[in-house]
Amino acid sequence: IKEASNTGFPDFKRMGNRRTQFMHQIAKSYPIHEVLYKDRIGMDYYSYRENPSLIWKISEEKQKIGIYNTQKATTDFGGRKWIAWFTTEIPFQDGPYKFYGLPGLIVKIGDEAGNYSWELKGNRKTDHIAEASAVEGLMKQTGLFASKEITKEKFTEKYDQHKKDPLAGIRQMMGQIPSDVKISDDFSLSKEMRDAEKQMKEHIAKNNNSIELAITNK
Repeated sequence: IKEASNTGFPDFKRMGNRRTQFMHQIAKSYPIHEVLYKDRIGMDYYSYRENPSLIWKISEEKQKIGIYNTQKATTDFGGRKWIAWFTTEIPFQDGPYKFYGLPGLIVKIGDEAGNYSWELKGNRKTDHIAEASAVEGLMKQTGLFASKEITKEKFTEKYDQHKKDPLAGIRQMMGQIPSDVKISDDFSLSKEMRDAEKQMKEHIAKNNNSIELAITNK
């Protein structure tokens, strides 16, 4: 958040102009029995556990994607129909996002309408697992980016509330500032908040094509 000049307060107007970007994290433990989804809503991080109901229909259609021989499979998930190409040459029943459960690694997957698509560009053996684990351990100890685990239904509810009132958390924080505090003669906190709320609602309205339509368009 860029600070407003000469005030030290956040420039709320810029908050509604951020590019669309994904903040979520996906964690899967092997063998995969459930998916842990973590994302930010407003100023807070939340997570939920899920066992995605993925019923795959495997086709006889095959295709060479990169260096891999793949086979086609389809499924319905999150209000969309997905087309996946998996390879048995990499014996991991996994894939991007929440997708898994095919007899091999998903090399490519996208929704039928062409809104979303993931494709494997390469794989390699990593020697940095220890470093990554150390970072994760430090984050747990310090509470940095810690999330509150809730149900998926509660997550959806909070996300819907955020869409209706995207500055609720900031408004609550600002409510702790004494009313007689003066920033500058030409600075109006209430006007800044109104402008920011308007722009953030416009931003949310323009970026409403979520991966899972069934979550956000109840």
